[in-house]
Amino acid sequence: MKKTCFVLLACASLALSCSDDSSSNNGNKDGGAGGDASVEPLVSDDDLIKGCIISTSCGVQSYPSVVGCIDNYANVLKVNRTAPAYSKIYRCAIKANGDCEKVKKCWNIGQSCTSSFAARCDGTLAVSCDVVGNSKTFAIDCAAAGMKCGTRKSGGATAYCTPDSCYGGTAPACVGSQVQSCNEGIVEMQDCSVKGQLCGKGGKKSGITCIGAKKDSCNPEFFVPQCKGASGNIANQCASGKEHQVDCSKLTLQGSKCKEGLCVSKGAACDKSFNRCAGDDLEVCFDGSWKKYTCASMGLGKCKTKTSGSSTWATCGDPAYP
Repeated sequence: MKKTCFVLLACASLALSCSDDSSSNNGNKDGGAGGDASVEPLVSDDDLIKGCIISTSCGVQSYPSVVGCIDNYANVLKVNRTAPAYSKIYRCAIKANGDCEKVKKCWNIGQSCTSSFAARCDGTLAVSCDVVGNSKTFAIDCAAAGMKCGTRKSGGATAYCTPDSCYGGTAPACVGSQVQSCNEGIVEMQDCSVKGQLCGKGGKKSGITCIGAKKDSCNPEFFVPQCKGASGNIANQCASGKEHQVDCSKLTLQGSKCKEGLCVSKGAACDKSFNRCAGDDLEVCFDGSWKKYTCASMGLGKCKTKTSGSSTWATCGDPAYP
């Protein structure tokens, strides 16, 4: 991969940090991996859903809502460019065909841990503690995302996938479509292209950030989002001083209708916050409508309900404990 050097400013000092420019390696919508064969292709929408359901059923990354897992993949993992590493895990989980012990191996589930766990790097494996989930260690293979593992100087229970280590301040810089910055010794990335935006200079108070792709300038404090286009389904918004448009109809797993400049659910039959059981099968709320998934087809047990606080939600069962 080619090397890209970017400048990081902090106070009166100037620091130079070199990192792998993996901007061409972001998996495309169809699951392609861009220009680097070493980067795992992104999962399809269908495999993402199955991977989320299976992982939750086996007690790994327990999401009361499948949509919550999907949103995390789309809005966090794709943006920080670790989605290929998680795609590898989800494919592995699907191949396990309902064997939860194999699914846990896909996630490299290890010992019990607490928030005092010291995250570490085992080669390219980022070993962390799931302090808000099952309180077990897990490991992500950063090499699958074309990156290496790193930990912050201050420690913590989370290890990170990063293109490189760094030194100096935290002022961000643009590397292609990415906002890259140095945070406690590791390069952090925000890929603006995931949401169709550009990396650039925002408003006077924003600095380098993700900005709207249109040339028209806007003031976020006074801008009123609108629905545009022939179908009225284009959300026209203001992103850090530049106008930005989102085609809501393409957000098939989220809100696909434009309302007051925002993408919202087309239907109103269900709340995407929770799943529910339909006999032995699982129903998930997508875009305001229930969609059924047959647990047995994924090698899983019958649908079961669980309780978190005052809320009840559903998941396919672990077939080893019917």
